[in-house]
Amino acid sequence: MSETTPINKGNYDMEPPERLALFEKYRTLGWEEEYQAYRRNWVEYAKNHYVSEYPLLVDIELSTICNLCCPMCYTITEEFKKSVNKQLMDWALFQKIVDEISGKVPAVRLSLQGEPTLHPDFVSCIRHCKEKGIGEVSFLTNGSKLNEELFIEIAEAGADWITVCFTIAYKYIPAEYRSASSVEGVTYATTGTG
Repeated sequence: MSETTPINKGNYDMEPPERLALFEKYRTLGWEEEYQAYRRNWVEYAKNHYVSEYPLLVDIELSTICNLCCPMCYTITEEFKKSVNKQLMDWALFQKIVDEISGKVPAVRLSLQGEPTLHPDFVSCIRHCKEKGIGEVSFLTNGSKLNEELFIEIAEAGADWITVCFTIAYKYIPAEYRSASSVEGVTYATTGTG
């Protein structure tokens, strides 16, 4: 058995080094030193089996609802459907969580199982995190709700990065896998046109 824990073992990108360097440069604007400490702690805590008083990142599940039914996703399984109530997080609860971790947790991801852009206060959630001093606010999305207007709102609210999940080019995905998806959102997310 290995004596070290793999870090981000399944996290890959296909960007050239120059673009990755620019991404890192702009992602840290305004909190360069804190960001370096935050990222260093990701590695050091795991390597040293250290558990801090607060986590480095908190996943806040804004929505356990998804508007897609991809066959490779565990959220469509009977076990998931039986054990997870499909709902949106209450705004007051969201505020309470963020207010409690403010100044103690450097990063928040506004998604885990569901589609966060379905939450009616999604952009306000990003804004609230940034107003409370959360250094890095990110989310995962299937891209179906993304359009130019929403991209602008997300950027102005202060989102630091977005992960758009695609398995293959949209036009090759059989219709039953993308039954409730918005072609406009996916087209904009992949090409910048809609």
